[in-house]
Amino acid sequence: MPELSRRRFLIAGGALAASPAFPLAHAAEPALRMTAAMRSIEVHGRGARVLGFAEAGGAGFSARAGERFAAGLVNALGEVTRVHLHGLTPPGGSVRPLAGGQRWTMEVPRPRPGTYWLHALQGVQAQRLLAAPLILRDPLEAGEDEQEIVLMLQDFTFRDPRREMAVIDFY
Repeated sequence: MPELSRRRFLIAGGALAASPAFPLAHAAEPALRMTAAMRSIEVHGRGARVLGFAEAGGAGFSARAGERFAAGLVNALGEVTRVHLHGLTPPGGSVRPLAGGQRWTMEVPRPRPGTYWLHALQGVQAQRLLAAPLILRDPLEAGEDEQEIVLMLQDFTFRDPRREMAVIDFY
């Protein structure tokens, strides 16, 4: 019997999970679950409370391109939020405004592979770091042995972003 390498095991497992016969690959739950929430960060040894997507961690979100998937957003902020997905054209456009505690789900039909961005459209929530990358992976590149690095740069200040935005002279 031939030896099963780690790489062959992962490729076979991925193929099985993507097949229609595998029930978990087609669950009714949204494939992309986002929760807008408060989080803590540390900058130069100093703590700060900012907004963020709880599930994003440091690498953002990812999904498989070319297949319909559902994206769900839960607002755990205690204030109204609204999120926009750059580059994706879901039916109905951006997420409608959600009050604290509300949920919203959308179907994304057959998105193209690529690197996208999602961010808040409400007030200065994006400046309070409510943003994340969204990587839609090309299934044809699934077997490639490449290191992936996601880098997303955002401005940050310990001061109130509303005050910072008020001093900008746009004219």
